[in-house]
Amino acid sequence: GYVGLLSKKRFRTTVICRIMGSDINAFPYYDKLTKYQTKSVLRNSEQVIAVSEKLKKNAENIAMPKTEIQVIYNGCDTKLFSLDERKRIKMREELGISFSARVLLFVGRLVKSKGVWELLETFRVLRKEYKSLYLIFVGDGPEKKGLNEKILEYGLEENVFFTGIQLQNKLANFYSASDIFVLPSYREGIPD
Repeated sequence: GYVGLLSKKRFRTTVICRIMGSDINAFPYYDKLTKYQTKSVLRNSEQVIAVSEKLKKNAENIAMPKTEIQVIYNGCDTKLFSLDERKRIKMREELGISFSARVLLFVGRLVKSKGVWELLETFRVLRKEYKSLYLIFVGDGPEKKGLNEKILEYGLEENVFFTGIQLQNKLANFYSASDIFVLPSYREGIPD
């Protein structure tokens, strides 16, 4: 956003800024310069778009923009991302998960701020009560190695899957195969 403001002065352009999460919930609190730049972007953009009402309120607490912040939720291709029983059966067969089992799904970078450690600990507790419970991590990141070590320590290697990064069309299969999508992130625009 700040680079956009600098371009605005030089090239006489319009600045429309989209806020998505960390840019409002975390970055402005790193230091005084970042907070100043964030305020400048919010006050001097012709339009600010937020992906949630909460994010809009958080931005307004930092600085009131010239125009009202518009909330436009992230879109989703509902033709691609809809429950498909064939995809559900096929993906569960590929993973070796029974059709009657319960499956939790996480999609995102495997980083601490996404709550991946809390998710694994919660899964470990739930697994004691629900034996037919599985967890799928779709994505990659620096926490994968440590998570894998804990999974082995807890004896959960048969119930936790790491799939790596997936293309959109394949990702839809994982959503169909799951029962519950979990995003325990600390910094997303819409985790709560």
